[in-house]
Amino acid sequence: MSRTALLAVLSALLLAGAASAEPERHLRILVEGTVDGKPVTLCFDTGCPVDLVLFKSSLARLGVREKRDETAKVRFGLPGFGEGSGVAHIIDAGGLAKFDGILGWRCVRAPVLKIDASAKSVDFLRELPEGVGEWQVYPLAKDTSV
Repeated sequence: MSRTALLAVLSALLLAGAASAEPERHLRILVEGTVDGKPVTLCFDTGCPVDLVLFKSSLARLGVREKRDETAKVRFGLPGFGEGSGVAHIIDAGGLAKFDGILGWRCVRAPVLKIDASAKSVDFLRELPEGVGEWQVYPLAKDTSV
């Protein structure tokens, strides 16, 4: 298993474990999308080193076939943003997760991400929305371990 895949597994297992802990469940941003035309709920993780992770527990429902290298070629879509093809990394989260997998930051490739932490939502936009000048601006910390 490559280092990237290993990091994805660790990230997913941490998220899956945290998803089962009631006090931390509210910290997750869940995104609705589709995999091979079927609806999925994915945890949006800006630190995930791969584009898309699917949990083994969701594969049968989605009709996704896992290859020997623990990946699967899938069509992935986001509402209002279209659909594309790519590779999903498959891991066994032990049935702990309350969602189907993880959407990594790189998978989106949207020009603008509107993240509303209080509403636990993320919107993938092609251009800046109206009223953006009224948003609160926070400094971006670079090269941190957080």
